[in-house]
Amino acid sequence: MPKMSDNEDEFIKEGQRIENELGFKTLEGFQLFNGQAHYGVVVTDIDEATEKGKPDINSIKAYTSASSPLHVMVDVWQSLFHQSIAAGLSAMGRFIQEAREEGGKDDTQVLERIISMLQDDEFAIKFVSNLYSVQPEAIVIGNPNILAHFQVSSYDQEEFSKNIEEFLKEVTEKKDEEE
Repeated sequence: MPKMSDNEDEFIKEGQRIENELGFKTLEGFQLFNGQAHYGVVVTDIDEATEKGKPDINSIKAYTSASSPLHVMVDVWQSLFHQSIAAGLSAMGRFIQEAREEGGKDDTQVLERIISMLQDDEFAIKFVSNLYSVQPEAIVIGNPNILAHFQVSSYDQEEFSKNIEEFLKEVTEKKDEEE
């Protein structure tokens, strides 16, 4: 795997080295069109279990520039996955701290318990499963001028079904009247 860096100067120097020393050219030179567009991104998470009885809807709006919405989706997914991993590691840290604070356990016992847990295949499956379970309900990518007015709401399924039935009934009645 190529070296990853979040240092912009290092990244630029590595790109120059790849071109000058290794003889590669940037992919943009081979593309027929190097267009970029600004894409809006709305990431929405819905917590159904609230005390208010109504779901808690949280949305984050962001934008980025890319040559296609596919590139945006890859970046968004990678960012969300990184956040999930960080949250998982933070939760493990809290778990370890709580285990240390349990009565009468020394650090060796806690460490042995953690090592045993990390070597367990079932734990690995649960950990990865939890990473996926915290992914948002919706990721919308598109024109930021449209997404600026995008709002997510929830609905009562029974009420929604009733509204659909009424709508279909109304449409079929109008169709019968026209015939």
